[in-house]
Amino acid sequence: MMALHGVPRPAATLMRWVLGRRLQRRADVTLAEALAHVRDPQLRAILAARGGDYGLPPSHAPLVLHALVMGSYAEGGAGYPIGGPARLAESLAAGVWNAGGELRTGARVAQLLVEDGRAVGVRLADGREERAPHIVSAMGALNTIAALPDGVAADWRASIRRHEPSCAYMMLYLGFSGTADELRALGFDGANHWIYDGHATGAAPDPEALIWRNPTDEDAGALYVSFSGLNDPEHAQAPTAEVLALCDWEVFAAWQDSRLGHRPEDYEATKGWIEDQLLTQFKRLFPTLAQRVAYHELSTPLSQAAYALAPEGAMYGLATTPERLLDPRCMCAPPCPACCWRGRTWPRSASKAPPWAG
Repeated sequence: MMALHGVPRPAATLMRWVLGRRLQRRADVTLAEALAHVRDPQLRAILAARGGDYGLPPSHAPLVLHALVMGSYAEGGAGYPIGGPARLAESLAAGVWNAGGELRTGARVAQLLVEDGRAVGVRLADGREERAPHIVSAMGALNTIAALPDGVAADWRASIRRHEPSCAYMMLYLGFSGTADELRALGFDGANHWIYDGHATGAAPDPEALIWRNPTDEDAGALYVSFSGLNDPEHAQAPTAEVLALCDWEVFAAWQDSRLGHRPEDYEATKGWIEDQLLTQFKRLFPTLAQRVAYHELSTPLSQAAYALAPEGAMYGLATTPERLLDPRCMCAPPCPACCWRGRTWPRSASKAPPWAG
């Protein structure tokens, strides 16, 4: 089913016609429904533990999506770029330059230019216009909708708006005293950890507690902890880790109109409280590292909205629910001629979140 979103519409239509209802039935099955026959609750929790890789608890996650993510780990595992995530951008940039392309930073697109029903270019935030025969929007469906002129692709826009953004997230960035070898001597090997914290929820670990609903009142029920710095020989003298907690945008929505670097005091107080909460939880879960934390900083969904233009701080663009998988408007279909869209749309298994805060 997911493959239909990455092939041209004629091919996708043919596949739908050939496979018919069998395809729809499989896309409709959630992970929770598929695991309902597993009697052991601990085994169910283990099988469903990677929900954060696509941002959905088992009751909302398509089984086919979970299987795809698990299969990718089984085949090749997770990778880490030597030198940090910035190396990914540098490698992509080299490919563009070698092909004769040009890259510009700080060139925010304010509007897609459409003339006679056809995309012809973009207008930047500073008023400049750039025109080309073909336009690729890599800013995701919701940002593409916002950039389209009024009245263009009305049906497509209405269909996209029926789908909710994915969950938001917070990230606690940690720096440790000592070297990577010293941390390995303590038993840490660079592995990633999905932790469902029964201490936080007062119950058995439960993947349905994936989203941190009340970060100002309780510990996170689920955490992703990555000791990525132990996988990078270029940072062996300054090992790092990241602690990720998925959360609701509504917790931070009251401050969405504030500016980066000029957040109000109540936001800073809330952010500081959550940062201390996550740090305390990390130290409880990893007591041998408690005294080695030399640096910590928190990013919130407002950080993702400011730096990545992620609508509502969404981690994965539109939520990849069964309904979205079955929506033909979410396929590789252009909103108007000469324009196609890509970007923060499909879950990025085994990828790293950008290191920013604010």
